[in-house]
Amino acid sequence: MAGTKQSSDSLAQVTAFVQTVRQQGFAAAGRKLGLSASAVGKSVTRMEQRLGVKLLNRTTRSVVLTEIGHAVFSRYSQVLELLKEVDVLAGQDAQTLSGNLKLDLPKVYGARVIGPMLSRFARQHPGISLDIRLNDEVCHLVEEQVDLAVRIGPVADSSLIARPLDRQRLVVVASLDYLERYGYPGQPQALLDHQCLGFRNASTGRVRPWQFNDKDDKEASLSLEHRYRFDEGIAVKRAAEAGLGVAQLPSYMVRRAVKEGTLIRLLDEFCPNTMPIQLIYARESRHNVRVQTLVNFLLSEAGQGRFGPD
Repeated sequence: MAGTKQSSDSLAQVTAFVQTVRQQGFAAAGRKLGLSASAVGKSVTRMEQRLGVKLLNRTTRSVVLTEIGHAVFSRYSQVLELLKEVDVLAGQDAQTLSGNLKLDLPKVYGARVIGPMLSRFARQHPGISLDIRLNDEVCHLVEEQVDLAVRIGPVADSSLIARPLDRQRLVVVASLDYLERYGYPGQPQALLDHQCLGFRNASTGRVRPWQFNDKDDKEASLSLEHRYRFDEGIAVKRAAEAGLGVAQLPSYMVRRAVKEGTLIRLLDEFCPNTMPIQLIYARESRHNVRVQTLVNFLLSEAGQGRFGPD
């Protein structure tokens, strides 16, 4: 019981301290918390005594953070936000989740990998409707009112929250029929003498160079002549299965074909570094129960290995 009371007292002190800084004074913090200015001030003082540091410089008109106070405020603000998220998520079982979620997913990854998971999610939460857009262009979440997106590659926008979900690995594949006719390439440069299937970016019209790691494990690009060029990944895969040439595609796209033997992986020792696949949502959605429920569901699926090995 003593430990519980100490934890409660500590949380009350942290809350008083954070609100004092945010409201720029004890009186304003007290009004926010339903306490007197004196009670808030004493709570902050007890916190300083417990930590053994001075967090605030006090004057008759204001309070100013000390240098260590800045660091403590930053961390405790994050702690309180996390506790608020936990409270929101813990309460979701007490209510029937309902409403709409608008999702933006990469075309192939969204359909092949995320799609089956969303089917399971929908069965668990029949009150939630899903508006799913399959799109390889980068969307603007807030402007387009997208609740959750999946992006392949790094995310530079600091206004968004990115949660690691999966990794994309590019692999080289060809059919056995093709390899029996043209031979097995032993290194990336040997592809210059092969029929290669190119992927053309639909928005730029440019054919994507192939990526490899060299003998020093440094990334390198290889521009190839492509007899066949496509602006859709599945078309590249089908052409490779038909024996038209060699392709470089994401591993999730060819996983089943490799397992069934219709495609054979090549040059694995030269595979480029993996790229992150992340769940992206606006910071304002941290307290949206529907968004957080779906985020936690997808992260759980990833943790259980539902995405399958490379």
